[in-house]
Amino acid sequence: MDAVFRSYSFGIAAFCFLLAFLFVPFRELKRWTPFALVAGVLPALALFFIGGPLLAWWRFHDPVLLFGLPVMLVLAWYPVEVLFAHGLDILALTRRRAALVFLVAFVSMQTYVYLRAHGVWEEKVPFRESRVFLFAFILHGLFAFYLGRRREKKEARSALPPLI
Repeated sequence: MDAVFRSYSFGIAAFCFLLAFLFVPFRELKRWTPFALVAGVLPALALFFIGGPLLAWWRFHDPVLLFGLPVMLVLAWYPVEVLFAHGLDILALTRRRAALVFLVAFVSMQTYVYLRAHGVWEEKVPFRESRVFLFAFILHGLFAFYLGRRREKKEARSALPPLI
């Protein structure tokens, strides 16, 4: 149990879950769970597995590792994606949505810098901050486009006048 509290990725995950529980209603947490699993947890798991144990591009030095993967860091993407989807859903203006995409990419880059600075993420291939930012920005831009299209379809159906 001591290892969990000494883990930097545990602190990141706990902070992300706290933010999600504070700012997203429980009904919305349930609503965005499939999206968060597909858009957050699975890509993080795949990326960390391919870059870590499979290609040996990087290693993680974290007390909580499962098959060489930082479990808490993978799970931290669930609340991040729930917050992202919920934020896109409640923001009406396109500029605010674009700012949210930029913010998530920036936070991804800062998390990467934080983990590298504390020696949790050791790399052999030079993945610099700009590439992490660009990858997160493109990925979340695609997610925002998908969620925006989904929202437009939902709004188009609900624009019909009520029967009674």
